[in-house]
Amino acid sequence: MLRSWAVAPLLAMSFVLGPAMIALGQKGEVATWVDNTGKHKVQAEFVRLDGTNVVLLKGDGSEVKIPMSKLSSESQARARDAAKAMAKAPPRREPGETKPTSSSSSGLDSIQVPPVVAFPSNATAQQFADVLVEEMKKTNMIVMWDAMPSRYQKDIEELASTAATKLDPATFRAVRVTSESLVKVFKTKKEFILGSQRLKELLGSQDISQSYDPGVELLAAYLAPEILTPDRLKKGNLRDLLGKYIVNITQKSLALEKTLPEGVAKKSIQSQLPPDFKCQVEQNGSEKASVTITADGKTVPMTFVNVDGHWLPEQMAQGWDQNISMAKQQLQAITPEQATMIGQQLTGAIAAFVTPQILQLQSAKTQAEFDERIGTLIDMAQKNMPPLPGQN
Repeated sequence: MLRSWAVAPLLAMSFVLGPAMIALGQKGEVATWVDNTGKHKVQAEFVRLDGTNVVLLKGDGSEVKIPMSKLSSESQARARDAAKAMAKAPPRREPGETKPTSSSSSGLDSIQVPPVVAFPSNATAQQFADVLVEEMKKTNMIVMWDAMPSRYQKDIEELASTAATKLDPATFRAVRVTSESLVKVFKTKKEFILGSQRLKELLGSQDISQSYDPGVELLAAYLAPEILTPDRLKKGNLRDLLGKYIVNITQKSLALEKTLPEGVAKKSIQSQLPPDFKCQVEQNGSEKASVTITADGKTVPMTFVNVDGHWLPEQMAQGWDQNISMAKQQLQAITPEQATMIGQQLTGAIAAFVTPQILQLQSAKTQAEFDERIGTLIDMAQKNMPPLPGQN
């Protein structure tokens, strides 16, 4: 099973290819908002005041920002009253809901990114590997970005920028909103989740109560809204964004590990290199090297090649230029109509297949209601889950 020290950087560097973070849209009180001409109306939920703007959440999960001056006097008063009520009132909690912890995985800007790792000029494969492994032992996983040639980094940044430009911003907003709502479900329904008999049957004798909050924080770190913000992706400098993202995941993984008992569960989420990790290099010339990686008692042979002074897995280097070129062409070919259609398909799938199911969990008022609904979801998942190897 892949560990966090391998999964986190891979996830971070692959999000530009199409993150599939499906969750739910949580609805509140919906009102009719009218502009100052009386001609335009929108059904939406008040979210917050943002300076002189009113931020509303529409039924499709997208947010809209409207200048206060553009609203009717009645709608302006409603916005001010809603903002005052939100500031005064504590979060409403239904039976079985647990107050979310004060810690948060959002706000990546406050996280410090390690400095760029300098690899020796004209390094041999062994020298390059030594630097890479040493940084990974310190859980500095952004070294994987630094290990790539600058033109590879530029290719990825251009792909991210093009995707953020071409795709409908409403799609990004919808996925961000639903991702955050999914994390909120885990936080507010903690009591029912920990008390669910069906979930206890799945977990067996494992007690997850001490690991629950750190586990939810790790999930929130993986679903950090910053990685689905178009304006941020267009800026380039993905190292800063990915570095903050990876550091956050690593910190949350380490916090979770401290609460886990020894055993398979702890091994599966370990964020550091395993104690027996070894990287043995046999130089086969200035352009190619055979590398044997040992971890968890398993040995994997690999071939690395020299690309612009950087030693990379041969499988990665082969076809890079062709694959990047193809990806850029495909993104550039997306028309505004196609971008809208892609967004509608994604938000439609969320609304049709995900939101109704999890909304049932949100609306559960008793443990019995929650158990019944989570049991239905478990049965559906098991029915549609492909058989494991060796099963008929």
